[in-house]
Amino acid sequence: MQLRDAIDDGIRSVMSTLPTAYAEPSLLHLQQLSDAAAEDWLDPRYVVGEEVLTMISNRWEAGWQPADLLHYLRRATPRVDQLGATAIHRQLQRSGLLDKAPPEWRQQLAAVGDLTRSGAGRGRGWLFPADLDPPRAWRQALILMARLRQMHRLAPLGPPPSQWRATTSSPRDGIRGAAEAGPRPAPSVLDKVRGLLAKAESTTFTAEAEALTAKAQELMTRHAIDEALLQTDRAADDIDVSARRLHIDNPYASTKATLVHCVAEANRVRAVWDDRLGACTIIGQPTDLETVDLLFTSLLVQAARAMNDHGRDSRSGSADRSRSFRRSFLLAYANRIGERLAETSHDVATEYGAELVPVLARRQEAVDEEFRRMFPSVSHGRTRSVDRRGWAAGTAAADQAVLPRGRLGRR
Repeated sequence: MQLRDAIDDGIRSVMSTLPTAYAEPSLLHLQQLSDAAAEDWLDPRYVVGEEVLTMISNRWEAGWQPADLLHYLRRATPRVDQLGATAIHRQLQRSGLLDKAPPEWRQQLAAVGDLTRSGAGRGRGWLFPADLDPPRAWRQALILMARLRQMHRLAPLGPPPSQWRATTSSPRDGIRGAAEAGPRPAPSVLDKVRGLLAKAESTTFTAEAEALTAKAQELMTRHAIDEALLQTDRAADDIDVSARRLHIDNPYASTKATLVHCVAEANRVRAVWDDRLGACTIIGQPTDLETVDLLFTSLLVQAARAMNDHGRDSRSGSADRSRSFRRSFLLAYANRIGERLAETSHDVATEYGAELVPVLARRQEAVDEEFRRMFPSVSHGRTRSVDRRGWAAGTAAADQAVLPRGRLGRR
């Protein structure tokens, strides 16, 4: 059996649904080939390691970023995310990209460094942790390799590493990631908002939560209005538009994505769900992206708490803890939240008068233009049947949710 065939056979065996023991012969054969290898190119450990590094490099050029890759690995196969972090760090270090990385990448690489496996192997066996027995080490390395092979192309949030030396003269030349975009809320504003929302999420008193969240909304709305009025003379092609991805964990990830969509729509932000990655790409002005991110996170905490409280207090027992009930609860919650946000957005826009109408229209035009460029072909999903009791409970919970007041379609 040729070396490449042996590696592919090992991948098929570890990805099989058969019992773990099924893969043992293939893994032992690979270890024997490695032990007997006199040259790097004959050692399957070296070959696998080099292919992993090459695939990671190729994925950067295909729109992926470190946080995307770690989320994807953790979601698909939690056991290999540490190994993936080790591979990411090695690839960036060997390629010399660590010193060139833009701010957004550097923030993500901090998490990569925290996750990097301390027991990594050495030399040509760097991908094979020294503290694992050979079969387990081979299994993790081959699963990582298989997952990397399955990765698809993503819409880029910014220039790939091969273009980091090039400058982007305008958002129209290429969508910019949130860390590279134009005006954002002042750090002091964001710190205050995060603090208020954290208190709103943790309190058990509804009135206190309402007051805290309303104050957070007031701060962000005031900032958003000031920003909009300062840009009244900007044309659509001169408006900063950026994008970011919100990684969403299981369970019910696709249903949680509906909440992102509803919050985004009320804030003139476009959202696209990627089921394979488990993430929503949101496109809009930097301040609006902060609004969606912060509000989605806060509302998700409130939804989870409301759902758990309902299940604990209900007399229906396990029926209110079923997957169907919980999915329907979250779906109804998201839809009702969207209605409430849309109503508030309309009321506030009207309150501030006609002066803002053309400003918001130009901003929406800029967002829609970038959305079409990034996602020229988007399919629309269809909601499955729902649990009626879950839908009713979710709607009621959404009516009780604490929403920031005074929205301008932004925060």
